[in-house]
Amino acid sequence: MRAVYKNRCIVSTKLSRFVYALVSLQCRTIVTIFLVLIQPQSHGVTRIFLSALIITRNRPDWLERCVRSLGRAWQKDGNTGLRILVFVNGPDPESVSRLEALRPEWGALLDIRHSGRALSPAEARNRLLASVEASSDWIYFVDDDAFVPESHFANFRTALEKFPSAAAIGGPNLAPESTGKFQRASDVVFTSFAGTFHSHVRYAPRGGEARPCSEASLILCNLFVRRDQLGSRPFPERFVCAEENALLHELHARGLELIYSPMLFNWHERRPDLRQLLQQAYNYGRGRGQFIHRHPDGFRIPHVVPGCAVIYSAYAVVRLAMTGSVPASWSALLLLYAAVSGFAGAASKEGPWWGATLFPLVHSAYGIGVFHGLIFDRTRATAA
Repeated sequence: MRAVYKNRCIVSTKLSRFVYALVSLQCRTIVTIFLVLIQPQSHGVTRIFLSALIITRNRPDWLERCVRSLGRAWQKDGNTGLRILVFVNGPDPESVSRLEALRPEWGALLDIRHSGRALSPAEARNRLLASVEASSDWIYFVDDDAFVPESHFANFRTALEKFPSAAAIGGPNLAPESTGKFQRASDVVFTSFAGTFHSHVRYAPRGGEARPCSEASLILCNLFVRRDQLGSRPFPERFVCAEENALLHELHARGLELIYSPMLFNWHERRPDLRQLLQQAYNYGRGRGQFIHRHPDGFRIPHVVPGCAVIYSAYAVVRLAMTGSVPASWSALLLLYAAVSGFAGAASKEGPWWGATLFPLVHSAYGIGVFHGLIFDRTRATAA
C-alpha cells in the first residue's frame, strides 16, 4: 500500500508540473498575442522587408554599435522586417567573434559572411547582395562606423510615402556629438558649400522636406535602394571609391527617381587624423575620376577645379623660383581662396585657423585624386 501511495504521489506531482507548464505556455502565448495586437501600426502602409548590408574589417566596437542601433530601430518600427547581413572583408577574428556573441540576442536577424582575403568594397557588396533573400523589398547600405537613430526606419517610411516610386532614398551622415576636436574641424570642410560644393548636403541636413535629387546628394553610408533595381552586380568592382555614384547615375539616366531626405540621417565617424583625412579625400577624388571616365555626361567643372588649382600653384612656385615673381592672377585667386576658406572655417568652434589649413589640404588631395582616376585608371573605370 505504501508503494502504491508513493507511486500515486509521483504521478500526481508530474501531472501537476505538466499542467502548470501547459498553463504557463498558454499564458505566455496569450500575452505575446496581446502585445502584437496592441503594437502601434501605421494603417494603410504595407509592411516593408529590408536587408541592411555592412562591410567591415578590424573595427569590432563600431561594428557592434552599428548592429545594435539597427536592431533598436527595427524594434521601434512595427512595419519593417529586417535582416542584417555583415561581410567581414578579410581575416578579422575579433569582429567574427563579436558578431557570434550577438547571435543569441538577435537570432535569425543577423547573417554573417566572411572572406579569407580582402576584396574591394564594391566587390564585397556585390558578393553580399547575392545572399539577400528574394523577399527583401529594399537594401539599406550602411558603413560599420555609422549608427542610426531609433526613428530611422520610420523616417524612411515617411519619405517613401511621399515618393512611392522612388528607386533610391538617402540622407545625410552627421558627425557624432562626441567626436573629437580634429573631427569637428574636418566636418566643417565637408558640411560647407565651399568645401564640397553640391555634395555638402551629404554631411548636413539642408532643407526641411524630402525632395528629388541627383547622385551628388546621396552617399553609400546611408542609402536605401530598391532590390529589384540593383541587378546581380550593380557596383563596378574595380572602383577605388564612389561606386555608388556610378550606380545612382545609371538609375537616374533610366528615368528613375532619387530622393534626398534631410530627416533620414545617421551618424558617421570622421577620420581621426590628418593622414587618414587626406587619404579619404584622395580616394574620393580618384573614385570621382573613375566615375567621370565611365560616365562622361556626369562631368561637372567643380570636379576638376581643385586639381587645376594644384597644377597652377605648382607652376606659380616654379616661376617664383626661376624669375622671382608670380602671376598676378594667381596672387588674386590665392587671396580670394584664403578669404573664402577662412570665412567658411570660422563656422568651426575651433576657429578659422582650421578652415584656412584644412580646406586647401583636402581640396589638393581631392584634386590630385581626380586626375589620377582620370588619367591612370582608365582600365579600372571601364571594367565591370
